[in-house]
Amino acid sequence: MKNLSSLWNWGKNKSESSNYKIEEIKENTSTDVLEKVLDYFIHNQSVLLTRLQEDKTNESLKREMLRITEEQFTLHNIEKNKIPEYVKSFERYIWGYYVLDELINDKNISDIKCYDFNHIRVKTLGKRSGTSVKFQSREEYKRFVSMVAVKNQVNISTLNAMQTFTDAESSP
Repeated sequence: MKNLSSLWNWGKNKSESSNYKIEEIKENTSTDVLEKVLDYFIHNQSVLLTRLQEDKTNESLKREMLRITEEQFTLHNIEKNKIPEYVKSFERYIWGYYVLDELINDKNISDIKCYDFNHIRVKTLGKRSGTSVKFQSREEYKRFVSMVAVKNQVNISTLNAMQTFTDAESSP
């Protein structure tokens, strides 16, 4: 079982709203749209994410999630023929561990510590070292941490800015 540790400071001025809404936008980059749809699921569909994590074989839940995903991409004016490509990226993020997948799949790595979006350390064959793996931005990192926390049912409130949690399924 790999130990995925995450340390972060959300910032005292950052307001978190349970009524988070996605705003429709006219022009989007693929990254912008994916980020907005992921934010939608983290803030508005966390119950569905949790239920799906608890019962990964439930095809009905998976279909519902993918239906909502396609709907969200449509709301962001993504061309109909490009939606499957966006959905595939979304699935990789939701059911995988995004940029950490290569580290998690490395049999020689036993621990992964994410200190910041560009500061990830690993324990390889008992020796700690840095990696070249990083998230594109601090916002992308925070979104990833939120997604993993929702999937693993971990509370990441600002009252306890340092959290350590283990993904029970990343390494049988």
